[in-house]
Amino acid sequence: MIEIFSYILGFLTLIMVITAIHEAGHFYVARFFNVKILDFSIGMGKSIKNYIGKDGTSYNLRLFPVGGYVKMLGEDVMEKNSKDIDDSFASKKYYQKVLILFAGPFANFLLAVFLFTILNLIGSTVLSSQVGYVLPESAASKANIIEGDLIIEIDDKNISSRADAQMALSRRLGESGEIKFKLNSNGSTKETKIDVEDWLIGEEPKDLLSNLGIGIPVSSEIGTILENSPANKAGLISGDKVLEIEAQKISSWGQIKDVVDKSLGMPLKIIILRDNEEIFFQVTPTFSDSRWVLGITSANK
Repeated sequence: MIEIFSYILGFLTLIMVITAIHEAGHFYVARFFNVKILDFSIGMGKSIKNYIGKDGTSYNLRLFPVGGYVKMLGEDVMEKNSKDIDDSFASKKYYQKVLILFAGPFANFLLAVFLFTILNLIGSTVLSSQVGYVLPESAASKANIIEGDLIIEIDDKNISSRADAQMALSRRLGESGEIKFKLNSNGSTKETKIDVEDWLIGEEPKDLLSNLGIGIPVSSEIGTILENSPANKAGLISGDKVLEIEAQKISSWGQIKDVVDKSLGMPLKIIILRDNEEIFFQVTPTFSDSRWVLGITSANK
């Protein structure tokens, strides 16, 4: 319920921002051509917040967060003698009227260009189709899919990212049969299949690769240590890289989660790498949110 509310709130906020920039385009170009603005409103309905500017413009935030408008003097063609008033919309030349009306959509266009430029400068994170930790005895493990494999096809559809894999697998929800995989494994191509029956029927799917036992390739480096957690009390710090747990070599974050969860709260012997030095720790997991945890998060590398 909270998630749905947050989506609705985010959508309405986005609409308000787009509307405000659109109307600001009309507003500033109209002011540039000395057109008197009577009302600048964001939203529709009753005004819940009002401010009268020094120029006499009424600025309003209205009850319903959809739409908005800029009301200019002489905008209504029914207004008498509006063409005779110097600061009215009706008195302006044709090209000025066109520019005022065009300014709103153009402001939204500039917003889109700005946002795309920022996104390109920052870059975006796309998860590759590389296989991370594979859960033992999972469907993927039984199909001989191993950590480090690169998924290149699912059911004869090209795969270049984890999102592509999610899309391809989503077409098989509720079905029975074989899901075909083609992978690049250590430079050579291999093909395998996973048998499903009424796959996830009636369930809400999230990460479909994880459902098959294929984790995200995240390193075993520790990011955040929760205060008063078992890891914090044992002396682990951010930046430590987990090398072994109970003599089992660790290569990914998913493997850490799996080993810790299977510990059933028993003390774990952990070897980490810190400043090029291997250090031994003993950490006892605690039970939280239906699983055993150490109180650490990954560095997402």
